Amino acid sequence: MLLYERLAAMPEEKRLNTLENLPSYLANLGQTGRLQTILTTYDFLKAKVDAIGVEQLINDYELTTNVEAQLIQAAMRLSAHVLADDPEQLPGQLIGRLLTHRQPILQALLDQARAWHGKPWLYPRLPGLTSPGGPLRRILRGHSGEVDALAVAEGLVVSGSEDQTVRVWDLASGECLHILQGHNDVVFAVAVAEGLVVSGSWDQTVRVWDLESGQCLRILQGHTGPVNAVAVAEGLVVSGSRDQTMRVWDLASGECLHVLQGHSADVWGIAVAEGRVVSCSGGVDPRVWVWDLASGQLQRVLEGHSGGVTAVAVAEGRIVSGSSDQTVRVWDLASGECLHVLQGHTTAVWAVAVAGGWVVSGSFGHVVRVWDLASGECLHVIYAHSAEVTAVAVAEGRVISGSWDQSVRVWDLASGEYQHVLEAHSAEVWGIAVAEGRVVSGSGDQTVRVWDLATGECLHVLQGHTQWVRAVAVAEGLIVSGSNDQTVRIWDLTSGECLHILQGHRADVRAVVVAEGRIVSGSGDQTVRVWNLASGECLHILEGHTQWVRAVAIAEGRVVSGSEDQTRIWDLATGECLHVLQGQTGWAEAMAVAEGRVVSGSGDQTVRVWDLATGECLRILQGHRAAVKAVAIAEGRVVSGSEDKTVRVWDLESGQEVAKWEGEAGILTCDTIVLDIGASEERPSLVIVAGDRSGYVHGLQLLGDRETATYAPK
Repeated sequence: MLLYERLAAMPEEKRLNTLENLPSYLANLGQTGRLQTILTTYDFLKAKVDAIGVEQLINDYELTTNVEAQLIQAAMRLSAHVLADDPEQLPGQLIGRLLTHRQPILQALLDQARAWHGKPWLYPRLPGLTSPGGPLRRILRGHSGEVDALAVAEGLVVSGSEDQTVRVWDLASGECLHILQGHNDVVFAVAVAEGLVVSGSWDQTVRVWDLESGQCLRILQGHTGPVNAVAVAEGLVVSGSRDQTMRVWDLASGECLHVLQGHSADVWGIAVAEGRVVSCSGGVDPRVWVWDLASGQLQRVLEGHSGGVTAVAVAEGRIVSGSSDQTVRVWDLASGECLHVLQGHTTAVWAVAVAGGWVVSGSFGHVVRVWDLASGECLHVIYAHSAEVTAVAVAEGRVISGSWDQSVRVWDLASGEYQHVLEAHSAEVWGIAVAEGRVVSGSGDQTVRVWDLATGECLHVLQGHTQWVRAVAVAEGLIVSGSNDQTVRIWDLTSGECLHILQGHRADVRAVVVAEGRIVSGSGDQTVRVWNLASGECLHILEGHTQWVRAVAIAEGRVVSGSEDQTRIWDLATGECLHVLQGQTGWAEAMAVAEGRVVSGSGDQTVRVWDLATGECLRILQGHRAAVKAVAIAEGRVVSGSEDKTVRVWDLESGQEVAKWEGEAGILTCDTIVLDIGASEERPSLVIVAGDRSGYVHGLQLLGDRETATYAPK
């Protein structure tokens, strides 16, 4: 009998006691071998995550120094935010993070996970999740909007978000301790000191909260514009606003002591230390302003940046400023002298922090850089997020970063350099197609890549488009790509040669599809075009949409096109509009047609299933928490990918969710292929290929489904 089955057969009280206490019991007896065995056995991990929770399992690994066990702990910590919500994702998360580690103990654990026969699940065939052993320690998830502000102190992380809340997290465990609610607009700034949290919001107020209880103690009012920045020091709060002023408040009484005037644009950043207030303005003023905290008088203005200063920090006798000129500058606080110009970012620097001899900077290029404060040397480059990095902080030897991808990430730089585990595009993957043993991906880096489906090797990088590649399709030995450069290109799948450039659209080409000897393209010019695949001739221009066409599909002699205005079904041969589908409440982001059904993904977070013949909406599939950017149909299953970072599989007829997998970046595109995985298997194996905002391509095989194979070949 399997360990999981033995545990399940125990009386409830005994089972819970065993799961909770067995690791510490073995450790106290000095039975290190048995302890290592249970902590590297999938059945025990699965049972404990299901019954007790992931955090207590993570703590069990503190009882051993075994290297493989420590890697499993790190993998669990990286996936804790996923497993806390959905323990059923344990096998997919473990495999996705440990697939590149070849130690026999870890490979045995992954073999056990692959053989798991519980609910249907998605098995990652490629290592598309951050692997343990690098600096990323934990992902804090909970905000439903972009994270715009961070502060760290007293073992806690405080974050402010577009969702109008402030969250307080335990830095060690990642647990969310408080959700501070009260602001009625974006929380754009936070600070923490002296047992208090201070938050600034676009509702024009500053709020002071008790750090321990989460209670709002006072509301500071006086600004006439959104509050963009706050700082706390020496019993004072300093706030900066779009009204071009800064205010100094008494923390105890809430009284406004000074109004600092002089900026000619929004006050965008504030830092306070050693009796000084340092500020920057609006991202358009290239100067750094230094004020006396006690008197409110301007002391000096630091000049040197060639673009607007977007962020400032002060510590250890230094001022650090980040700018849209892509540089970070280090200044002497006492003299105002510029000591270092830190170069390396390739986009605007949006956030800076300084502590522990480090300067940390975050950029719109999704990158965090760590520099030596004394020498100016760049120590680490971390490809940190799938969207712009908007906030950074440093504490206890850790770097914390926040992003528009709605996550807060904690990095332990002592653990080593950050490494990508896969070759990837250098920008978002907007289009995916699978056919003839190849995966084709199109990206914001202006290239099309061709990958071997079996090995994951990149075979070709197709260059020629001059703007983002928004869509790709594959058929009959050809690749078709659509781009923001308003063209459609046809490439030879084998050689990578560009055969035709199709011109005619007057705006971005957002969607392409190939079938039945035709190419169909949808564009921001509100039209759909039908082209002859062999000759490249434009056969029809389908007009009727009043908004951008973002999605197209072909099947059974029909063209389906999706836009913000509605979804339309056209006759492929004549170009006649047959149906206008009603009921959609957001952009139609994705379309698929098969098995007599139309499936659409929408900005309203839903997937809709329509009857192709009648245009009737049969069901609405709900569960995604953000826009649905990709859909596919295969083997009686609907596949959807969303900005909520998940890929979901649904039953086409019932609409029930079958399986789910969560990645680390928004899913923008997907396709499916049905594999014959061996003569011994009676049922096909559905493999999903998905592309995300961070540039990765994921391969996910559906296992444990009644309709598809349950065996995962290595």
